[in-house]
Parts: sequence; structure tokens; C-alpha cells
Amino acid sequence: MALAAKKFYGRSPDYPLVQALYRRAFPPRERIPGIALRWMAAHGHLDALAFWEKKKFCGFAYLAVQEKTVFIVYLAVDDRLRGQGYGSQILNCIKALYPGRTIILDVEKADDSADNARQRRRRIEFYRRNGFYETDQTFTMRGVRYRIMSTKADFTEKDYKAFWQNVGRKKT
Repeated sequence: MALAAKKFYGRSPDYPLVQALYRRAFPPRERIPGIALRWMAAHGHLDALAFWEKKKFCGFAYLAVQEKTVFIVYLAVDDRLRGQGYGSQILNCIKALYPGRTIILDVEKADDSADNARQRRRRIEFYRRNGFYETDQTFTMRGVRYRIMSTKADFTEKDYKAFWQNVGRKKT
């Protein structure tokens, strides 16, 4: 199973597949409007990647790329392919495409009182198995508490702030 990463834009043939998966994978309150994602990708603020195994669409990622850090804004695996190693392969592709850079992402904090407590724990464990560490960096958005995970074990608040100071500028 060798995956290929392919950049896509709003008019590319991959876009309808990505958009359909985006709507299935993320609840409305977690979605950035599609028009904003397309604009950010078209203007160099995000890398938009579709992942393929031969002719089979496997998933996508939207990435905010900076000189030292790559933030996974969204990553989704096709529903029919989950649990088959594609998520790990996508993460490995991202690491290979951006060598030497720290990869970060956010996950809902583990919370046993949350409706999706089991899903949160499974997601954190998945990222741990794929080389990510939980950091001390947290934030709240729309009433949900998130934690930053990083491929750099000692990813600090200074690193986190440095990344966000450059967001909005074209990627390097």
C-alpha cells in the first residue's frame, strides 16, 4: 500500500471527493467554510493534499506550512478505509513531504465526562503510536478544550507562539 499525495484546488477533479469526506468527517461546528479553505490553498496559506492508492481515493489533509513547523488543520481518511492503516500512511507521507519540520495538530482533550470520551482517547492513542507527543499547549474553541500534539517531544509554548505569529503569511 503505497500512497501518493496530490495537491488539489477548488476546481480540481479531487475536490468533490475531498468536500464530501470533509462533510462526513467533521461536524458543522468544527468546519471552516469550504470557500475559505479554497481561498487559503489558492493563495499559498495552506497546502491541500489528496491521498491516493493507485486510483483509490484514501483521504485528505489541509496543512498550514511554515519554515520549521507544519500544522495539520484537517486530516480525514475515507470512512470505508478506516482501521486499515491509511491514517498512519497519510501521516508518514506528510512527514516525508516536510522533512526536518515539526508536525503539530490539535485533538480534543481526554475527558471521561465527554459524550465522545472513548473516541477522544482512541484518537490520542492513534497519534501517539504514530510518533506524536502530548504537549502542555491547550486552547478552547466553541466550548471544546483541545490539546496540541507534536512530533517534537519538547514542543514549547514559545514554539507554538512562533508558529502562530507566521500564520496568515504565505508558506515558506
